Parts: sequence; C-alpha cells; structure tokens
Amino acid sequence: MRAFQDELAKNPGFVQVDSDLRLNKPEIKLEVDRERAADMGVGVDAIARAVETMLGGRNVTRYKREGEQYDVIVQTNPTGRDTPDDIEKIFVRGKGESMIPLPALVKIREVVVPRELNHFGQRRSASITANLSADYSVGEALDFMDATARKVLKPGYATDLNGSSREFRKSSSQFVKVVCLSLEKAEASRSLTA
Repeated sequence: MRAFQDELAKNPGFVQVDSDLRLNKPEIKLEVDRERAADMGVGVDAIARAVETMLGGRNVTRYKREGEQYDVIVQTNPTGRDTPDDIEKIFVRGKGESMIPLPALVKIREVVVPRELNHFGQRRSASITANLSADYSVGEALDFMDATARKVLKPGYATDLNGSSREFRKSSSQFVKVVCLSLEKAEASRSLTA
C-alpha cells in the first residue's frame, strides 16, 4: 500500500494523494516459543487460555441463588491489564505443578496495526484518493495507476475502481463498444451499396 501510494505521489498529475488505511492502533503480539513451552510441560492451548482468561475474561461456570442464575467470570482487574508490563504477571502451570511466568514462554512485541480493516468486493481493502492537476485527465490517471499496480503490487493483490473513476472506466468501455458497433454497421451498409 505504501509503495503504491508513494509512486502516485511522485507523479505531478496527482495532488494530495491519501489513503484510508491508518496504522494507528497499538497492539501486543505474543509469539509462543513452542520448544521451550514443550520442555516446561506447557501446551500452547494452556498459554492461549491463560491470556484469554486473564486479559479478556472467561465464563467458567454459573450458580443459582434465590431462583436467579449468575455467570462466574474470571478476569484480571482492569488496573492489572492496562499496560504491556501486566503480561509479566500472568503465570501458567507447568510440569510438577510449577507456576511459570508467561514471559518465559513467549516473545512479546509491541506493533501498530490498522484501527479498522475496510472491505470492498468481499476482500480486505484500502482506498487511495487523490485530486488531479488541471492538465491531467482521468484517463491518464487511471492508465498510470494500472501501470503502477503491475509494477508495485505483489501477486495476490488486486485493484478495483470506485466512484467516479469506476463510472469513467465503465462509460469509456461502453463508448468503445458503440464506436466498434457503429464501424461494423457502416461497413455492412457499404457492402450492401457496393
């Protein structure tokens, strides 16, 4: 996405190139050291369950009291799950009932991800918008974008048009069909008169 947007920004025909993809949500990535976890007798499922329970909460049972039914939810207090350092306070049970701190089993990384993932045509998407300079036509812009997509995008990625660009491309292709149809009809009438 960034490479595509940078290529468009290099072209003076495009003005104010922007994208709706905003990488502005901090997130914690946990990568399980599977070998170390296995050596300590801890399954990956136990690690996942501990993180889910302590940070997200898990319904473990229900109880009845005076005709009412209540869920019992296990979860760390909100103040105990505010920062990445709080992950260090989570323990899982290993061999011989020993309690192992989570950081001994996982690598913790802070990353930035999109706050939301948009979709277009049932696929994850990011939209690029731009204004065009006065001497640059929509047709030239679309041709440049197609060439940039072939040059920059990896296999598996695709582009599609939306809004006025889609309408322009659609009407242009219909115009070509009408011109071709008119030429065929004109040639047919010439052959009849000849």
